[in-house]
Amino acid sequence: MRIEEGVLLSRFTTVGIGGPARAFARPESLAGLEEALAWASDRDLPVATVGLGSNLLVADDGFDGLVLKLAGELATAEAYGELLVAGGGAANAVCLHRARAAGLGKFEFACAIPGTVGGGVWMNAGAYGSDWAAILERALVVDGEGSRWLDAAQLGLTYRHSDLRHGEVVARV
Repeated sequence: MRIEEGVLLSRFTTVGIGGPARAFARPESLAGLEEALAWASDRDLPVATVGLGSNLLVADDGFDGLVLKLAGELATAEAYGELLVAGGGAANAVCLHRARAAGLGKFEFACAIPGTVGGGVWMNAGAYGSDWAAILERALVVDGEGSRWLDAAQLGLTYRHSDLRHGEVVARV
């Protein structure tokens, strides 16, 4: 896992503002994500994940921790039978197109939500009377101690809320 220093976060926000991250990584696999989170844990650094940057403002001073941008298999979305399997970095718009092409319903609410699967689950994003809690079967949550699958109830998904803590990353749903 390659970890960069001083990457300007303004490149990852819709409004184009924000200073540098102390550390920045683009994990492309579960193993890479676990490695990056362990690296941050060993250094007692806070962790933040960026998605598409539409709901993100970064201070000019930047972020004194590790910033993650999920890529590779952690940003894909594919339909398998009646399930849509997506990485936390997958764009909601891509998931919507994959679901529609496979004849899967119930994800239409996401057409109004810019962002990624991970952010959507993290904040239980919703629109038009539905949200992630209504469609989520389970999510793979990763932190510095490892990974675990949690369902919507275990995630504590309620209106615009989850019980996820800082440093926990939604890797896959």
